[in-house]
Amino acid sequence: MTTDDAWRDDLLRGPRFFATERYPRITFSGTCLARGGKGAMQLAGNLSLRGRSRPVVFEFEPVSAAPDSRAGIYQARTVIRRSEFGLNAMQHLISDEVEIIVAMQTDATD
Repeated sequence: MTTDDAWRDDLLRGPRFFATERYPRITFSGTCLARGGKGAMQLAGNLSLRGRSRPVVFEFEPVSAAPDSRAGIYQARTVIRRSEFGLNAMQHLISDEVEIIVAMQTDATD
């Protein structure tokens, strides 16, 4: 993780935010893929962050994908409440609701 600012990076990696020494990974385990509104796909699963797991739903949308092909570039979004994951620092400055955006590229190979 980098924000191009060493002081901010250290703050975010430290115990007030992500506590990366104790919790080095953020994981997502998908449980259900379904078609959502306007042709988007929804991937439900569990997000684990700072030792806490919560159910979330990512909305996937194609950014660049060929019709009838598994190959393409996709973007997935979800909104979490950071307080549910123990991220309570600076609540007077940072919203409790945080949008997570994931970009990915797939190919047509198995």
